Amino acid sequence: YLLEGKVPAALELKNKIEETLSVKPINISKDSGHVTLVTFIKTYIQDNKAFKSTATITSYTSTLVRIKQFESISNKKFEFDDVDLDWRTGFLKFLQSLGFGRNTEGKHIKNLKVFLNEATERGINKNMIFKSRSFRRPTEDVYKIFLTKEEINVIANLNLQNDRLKEIVRDYFVIGCSTSLRYSDLVRIRRENVRGTFICMITAKTGQEVVIPIS
Repeated sequence: YLLEGKVPAALELKNKIEETLSVKPINISKDSGHVTLVTFIKTYIQDNKAFKSTATITSYTSTLVRIKQFESISNKKFEFDDVDLDWRTGFLKFLQSLGFGRNTEGKHIKNLKVFLNEATERGINKNMIFKSRSFRRPTEDVYKIFLTKEEINVIANLNLQNDRLKEIVRDYFVIGCSTSLRYSDLVRIRRENVRGTFICMITAKTGQEVVIPIS
């Protein structure tokens, strides 16, 4: 509620606390019967909704969607034993056909390895191919543009008083340059985040607190 800038009513807060404390992870183990890759991923995501950030759950869900799409075009329900190096190659080619970049491919492979690690810990998966060096996630260097302090000052001092929208967008841009906050955090800055000469907030992606000197 604090991150979203809301002040809940007492009953609303009470119901949310009870809802959160009553979460019981779904128990899938090697004794739970037949479990496919997609079945396990669905359960894993559901189990972790109360414990991981919204951004992480969104990323996991995105990977689940792509694996289900890959199942559909493969006309096959994937078992854990199916996930070998040939499977990885086919999955990456499928992602490439959708126009994704190497780093997005890497995100999905990274999430897949999280799922497989958990399934292994629970005694469901016995296929260890995903731990081999050849099953690594693809990456590529990203060309990042940066501005000098002088260039940022030119933008900050630009007279945009006749266009309020551009003025607001410019201010957000300059604050973003000065704080290095992600956009998802930048747009959540509130008065309560300003403490003296610092901006203090919990980041949406990682859930970590950051303390940033105000320029």
